[in-house]
Amino acid sequence: MNASMKLGLSTVALLVAGGLAAYAPDASAQVGPLKNTGNSRCLTVTSTGAAITQPCNGSGIQAWSQGSTAAGYLLKNVATGRCLDRNAAGTVFTSACNSGVRSQLWIRLNTAATTARFRSSVDGLMLNSTAAGAINLVPGAANPLQIWAY
Repeated sequence: MNASMKLGLSTVALLVAGGLAAYAPDASAQVGPLKNTGNSRCLTVTSTGAAITQPCNGSGIQAWSQGSTAAGYLLKNVATGRCLDRNAAGTVFTSACNSGVRSQLWIRLNTAATTARFRSSVDGLMLNSTAAGAINLVPGAANPLQIWAY
């Protein structure tokens, strides 16, 4: 049995055991940094789980898996294994991955072959970085600070 079949069977077993609430990226999940096109900084997770952008350095805390689900994408940090999440106030952070939690699902709106905007499935607000590197959610606009290269 080849490696991708083993991964596929493992994912199916995990999903069945977890009642479809667990997350395991499929073999086609994209993995790499998410670089903001407006400030050239990479999406990063801090030791407290906060989401920020910092100068890109190739570290694992800047690598994200984009796992497609029927309802959107789970953005999973490779180093921590936690997914990008948001609360009702619009604060963006990471928490334990769960594809059944709507606040962790992001709609990827491709703007080009390797760039996209990520819209929250909760209220349609866009993942945004400020020029200084803070992450927030804002209404959609033609703004490079809402576009992420992957």
